[in-house]
Amino acid sequence: MRQLIFPLLFVLAACNSNEENRIYSESESEQIGRRVFNENCTSCHGYDGELCANGSPDLTKTEFSLEEVKEQVLNGKNTMPSFRDLLSAEEVDSVASYVISFSNY
Repeated sequence: MRQLIFPLLFVLAACNSNEENRIYSESESEQIGRRVFNENCTSCHGYDGELCANGSPDLTKTEFSLEEVKEQVLNGKNTMPSFRDLLSAEEVDSVASYVISFSNY
């Protein structure tokens, strides 16, 4: 009986851990958005979007659409510089989606 229980427990544990990994893993786009944000935006917005340094808004309370965030990343606004010549289109899309995610919590 013992010989059957341990393999069964192992299989059940393995199935459970795969499911958890699938649920909580970030997509490549989310990873890119997080990386771009952490490299370029945290000095004013903080890692959680709430820092509000140098007149920057609290990103957890933003009501901007995805397109509006993309435009601001590309063109800058007030003290925020333009990232048009620094980021690829994929990076702009990814970081804009990442910024929008702050307000979805």
